[in-house]
Amino acid sequence: MISPGHPCSTSDHAFGVDDAPYAVPFPVSCSQCGSVQPNATGSFLPSTEDWHLGTNLRVFVQLKSGLEDARAGGSRPIDEKRLDFESAFLEVGNTDKKNWAVLRIGRQELNYGSGRLVSVREGPNVRQSFDGVKIRGKAGAWNVDAWAVRPDLDRLGFFDNAPDHTTAFWGVYATRPVVSQRWRGVGYDLYYLGLDRKNATFERGTATELRHTVGARLWRPIATEEPGADFDYEGVVQFGTFGSDDIRAWTFASDTGYSVTTVPLRPRFSIKADISSGDNPGRHTLLADTRSEHSIRSTPSGTISAS
Repeated sequence: MISPGHPCSTSDHAFGVDDAPYAVPFPVSCSQCGSVQPNATGSFLPSTEDWHLGTNLRVFVQLKSGLEDARAGGSRPIDEKRLDFESAFLEVGNTDKKNWAVLRIGRQELNYGSGRLVSVREGPNVRQSFDGVKIRGKAGAWNVDAWAVRPDLDRLGFFDNAPDHTTAFWGVYATRPVVSQRWRGVGYDLYYLGLDRKNATFERGTATELRHTVGARLWRPIATEEPGADFDYEGVVQFGTFGSDDIRAWTFASDTGYSVTTVPLRPRFSIKADISSGDNPGRHTLLADTRSEHSIRSTPSGTISAS
């Protein structure tokens, strides 16, 4: 919860840490709303090695080191990481064919769609990674990923991250463009996500949570060359169990914008509207909403949140 007097305004970052060749200082922001804490700064130092051994074998390693200074209350695991692997995986197969599939095993990032439900956690200083297996493939116009992983628990030290054995996360995500001149640049996504947490905590208590998510997304990217409209519409339903109670939840999110690329500063004007189900602790059906608070991300304590 945001403390009294804490401004809830999202801070902007100049560029993503993946684009940085050296340690980049930036303001430390609140993990809940993104607002910047005065006098606190952090930096992130990525280092990447990508080896292609023949045409069917790839080894990818990326280190991460996140440092933070002057945060009230001290550093949290999502603020500071001395040194560890952000990614370290083996990939078998190649993508040179019209239709293809590759197998990826090891530590890796997951980031899908708008990032509302599954993302690399860009807001805090330390990004989220997962340990497990993923299959990437292409069939015609479809790009499909399927995975079964456990989220990493971030710790402050050197190479001491470990998978969270109380949480399992699996899913299938498919995306393709709309083949139409009228709908040029438009794409749509279909996905299923599964989440099993042994010690999930809601207002009604702590119990084992098994949550299934089915979603669809229609999108057009933000215009960068010529003036144009963009949009991102996403609907999600969830079902499952929390202890002896059932889960029934839903949400719909929209972001509609227009970019003017022919004037200085290239402004974008947009309207966002979201609606989500709530909850009634007196019922035996959990109607908790499916906003970003319930996504696969870390809370300040470093645990995965899906509540």
